[in-house]
Amino acid sequence: MRVGEVAELWVYPVKSMRGRQVMQVALEAEGIRGDRRFAFASSNAPAGKPLLSSRERAAMLLYKPENAALVITPNGDKVPLDSDSLLRDLSRSTGDEGGSFRLQASPERPLTDVRPVSIVSSATLQALSNEMFQAVDPQRFRSNIVLRLDNAIPFAEDAWSGRVLRFGEEEVAAELLLRERIPRCRMVSLDPETAAPNNAILRHLTQAHQGRLGVYATVLHAGALAVRQSVYLV
Repeated sequence: MRVGEVAELWVYPVKSMRGRQVMQVALEAEGIRGDRRFAFASSNAPAGKPLLSSRERAAMLLYKPENAALVITPNGDKVPLDSDSLLRDLSRSTGDEGGSFRLQASPERPLTDVRPVSIVSSATLQALSNEMFQAVDPQRFRSNIVLRLDNAIPFAEDAWSGRVLRFGEEEVAAELLLRERIPRCRMVSLDPETAAPNNAILRHLTQAHQGRLGVYATVLHAGALAVRQSVYLV
């Protein structure tokens, strides 16, 4: 059954830095190619969580990877991802100057906290904005796939856990197994452009939506995903 089409695709080359909107992606066995395959670790990170996260270091959101090799700093400088200058800049901006920083690469699988792919519908994002009486930037939720549903029913994806999304009409098409609704953390309170906090958003999600928004997914069949591609619920 067709349920809609792909409205947006997002890739996050470096964990907790800004994302890049793209027109197509390659879905591989472990996740989306090029998504969260790099992260930065600090000796000052919380015990058991060495990878830098904007949950604790909001300034991470002010860095924008142009690709897997180059990052734009908050000052507008373009520096190599694997450079000492980026390590020093991160150390200053995150208030972690006493720590020891290093770049961590994971070419085979994304460095995600839970599942490799996250999905939300544009109807859900619009409904949340209406509930909050303010525009809510979709990038607060760092979803990989934004769906435009044919029925435009908000939060319809909440009921899809355990089912399969199939992308396109090809005989061998990309497929995702939908898992659980996504529990949200402090990151949704941070403005993706300025990193300024707004706790009202997380508070509203907690009160009205069990603290969840969107759906996690894992890969059943690899393949290509593209904007405006038809999406089917199996």
